[in-house]
Amino acid sequence: MKANTKILAKTYPQEGNFTKKKVTLLALVLWLHITILDLFVVTSKGPQLLWQDNIRIETLVTHILLVALSVLSFIFIHRIHLNKISKSLSQSTSK
Repeated sequence: MKANTKILAKTYPQEGNFTKKKVTLLALVLWLHITILDLFVVTSKGPQLLWQDNIRIETLVTHILLVALSVLSFIFIHRIHLNKISKSLSQSTSK
């Protein structure tokens, strides 16, 4: 198994570099993106700033839940991708 991870790290060096810092940065960027998109509404009268609606606890909880779901989905898909690569490398090295 260690040989497979060494081969994986050599073949796909960016794949093994999935750190807590990157997940935190992803969560922060997603939260900021969702919050800013929810902050402004463009109507026929022009753009409106909805800061009062955006600081409600329900809105903040919704944003946090959306970010958590997105980050967990990303981690899940990333792990599936790594398992698929690892299996294909182990099959190619066993031949």
